Amino acid sequence: MLNVTDPNNFGRTVAGLSLIIAPVALAVGEIVRLGVFGGASGERELLAAVAADPGLWQLQTVINMVSVILFVPAVWGMIHLARGRSPVVAHVGGTLAMVGVLGAAGHNVFGNVLTGGMVAVENGVPAMETLGVEMEQTPGFLLVLLMFIVGFVLGFIVLAVALYRSRTVGRLPAAAIIAAMLVFFTAGESLPLTMVSSALFILGMGSVARRTLSMSDAEWADGSPALSTAAVPAPTGAARLS
Repeated sequence: MLNVTDPNNFGRTVAGLSLIIAPVALAVGEIVRLGVFGGASGERELLAAVAADPGLWQLQTVINMVSVILFVPAVWGMIHLARGRSPVVAHVGGTLAMVGVLGAAGHNVFGNVLTGGMVAVENGVPAMETLGVEMEQTPGFLLVLLMFIVGFVLGFIVLAVALYRSRTVGRLPAAAIIAAMLVFFTAGESLPLTMVSSALFILGMGSVARRTLSMSDAEWADGSPALSTAAVPAPTGAARLS
């Protein structure tokens, strides 16, 4: 039960719930975007599709931004879980993931919020189409896109490795997160691949969430106890350094 007067309970509960809700919200937003508006072959067709159903476009924009917000405590929770036995890897992964979250927020503004505003300009579609094409060639937009894709993908891959190395989760949940990021990186505008990536990500992050929510407040405060060595083999060799 959430106890707002206990910092350990509050932090653990918020992190655990965010680990579940953030990937689910991301999946819903992306599936709606690709399923409903993904058939547009160009900027003009996309604007026409958004103009035909602006409410749904705004809804998926809000859902995506909610996922971005909730990924902040989710990433923090993953760092917290792995910091005891794999501090270097956990903090490197967490830093990369936060860069990705910042990039996701910027991408949502550039791609979703701006597009939603474009269609509200009366008789302005041709000008807005040009603006959209030109914007995508600017260094600022390309940097945000790079932050989102590279930071998000690499960050969660490294965090998954940290969680496994720290024996916080087993091999399968960590592998599910890594596979989800690899599929996400290659998915592009493909709805089927996005659905596969989303399912893997939800499964992997859900396992981390279950681990978090099942801990006691004392375990959370002191650092998560490792799973049994039978569930997660101990790292060997150079892997022990961090």
